[in-house]
Amino acid sequence: MSNNLDPKELPVGTDLGTKEIFIDKEAVDNYAKSMQWGARELIDKLGIVPPGMTFSKQIGSGFEKVPGQYVAIWAKSEHEFFKPLKIGSKIFIHGKIVDKYIKRGKNYTVFEFETLDESGNVLLKSRETGIRIE
Repeated sequence: MSNNLDPKELPVGTDLGTKEIFIDKEAVDNYAKSMQWGARELIDKLGIVPPGMTFSKQIGSGFEKVPGQYVAIWAKSEHEFFKPLKIGSKIFIHGKIVDKYIKRGKNYTVFEFETLDESGNVLLKSRETGIRIE
């Protein structure tokens, strides 16, 4: 998919593709430090990735495909976690546009994302709604 997409022109159902990400310890440590995440033992002893890092990866993958959507106010964010992401794992994030609407003169775009592990197990599902700023 081209990186020059105009979000106004994308129809509902647009497939944003799949992004492959390797979850490395340095990135997790940097995230946990910047967010002052208090459950450090989950990273150090169990190798579990902080939940906020997981859905931020999903949102970022959508914005890479639809760069014009990046200037947005986040209106709603829903997440359903099935299994924790582990440090050292490879994940696959797939996204699509599932709705677009106008409310009170504002343009809304709704994205859905699904994150899978290397075995195809669903780790996380998210639904994100942003107000596009013209």
